[in-house]
Amino acid sequence: MYTASAFSDPASLQAFVRDAPPRAPFRHVLMVDPAHFQVRHVINPHMEGMIGAVDQERAYDEWSAIKRAYESLGFPVTVVEGSDDWPDIVFAANQLLPYVDADGKPALVLSHMAKVERQGEVAYLAESLRPLGYSMHPLRTVLPLEGTGDAVWHPGRNLIWGGHGFRTDESSWEEVAEITGARVVPLSLIHEHMYHLDVALMPIDGNTAFSYRGAFDVESWARLVAAFPRLIEVPASEAVEGFALNGHCPDEKTLLLPSGNPETRRLAESLGLDVQELPTREFQKSGGSIFCLKNMLP
Repeated sequence: MYTASAFSDPASLQAFVRDAPPRAPFRHVLMVDPAHFQVRHVINPHMEGMIGAVDQERAYDEWSAIKRAYESLGFPVTVVEGSDDWPDIVFAANQLLPYVDADGKPALVLSHMAKVERQGEVAYLAESLRPLGYSMHPLRTVLPLEGTGDAVWHPGRNLIWGGHGFRTDESSWEEVAEITGARVVPLSLIHEHMYHLDVALMPIDGNTAFSYRGAFDVESWARLVAAFPRLIEVPASEAVEGFALNGHCPDEKTLLLPSGNPETRRLAESLGLDVQELPTREFQKSGGSIFCLKNMLP
């Protein structure tokens, strides 16, 4: 469902979110082996001056620690082998939008990447997952859509917060709503360093999210304020430079947080969350961190 009138005022938006059908959490993690990860081009501001700068051994250690963290929380991890043709494919959040179809079966919406340098990743990753039995649904249009980089599920609800402005076209969300059956609330991103929603919004539970005001236009921020009774803003330095909002809370209890964000950690611990800090400095050179490096599969 994608109904503009539902976003016209706070009360309507609150009802739109509250009345969304329940959604069971996704329990499987998809990651792509980082053996071929490197900064080879500049397609976002974080990559400026970073070509060839990735320490691949350190990157593998960082990636492995994230994998172990999910496994320790009881989330099985499926690892797909990377490709030297696609150095950015390690950011597995972007190529696919997993969902559960009307028959209760796992399915995938295939992305259309905004940058030509990444467009081949979609078919490669889709083919790698085909043996697992997912039905696959490409968009009818060629409008940009970058998977769960811009599609952030509302905890416990069949509702997507849909970022747009840099890597995803707002019009794509109407088709996503049609394909998935999920409700979609669009959010306009305006900060060039926060070009995906997953670096600007970090939901914890149905009432709580961390975010950064400077990432959104006025109307979009008002939607978040209306929808999350506890909308906690993190400092600009940690949001923009520290990738604090690209952490992930997979179970409403544990926050996997990029290391080096002490205020975000303090705020999370004040809510009673168990915070596990994980270094991701090598991946930040390419513009991503914990959330970017995985996709959650039903």
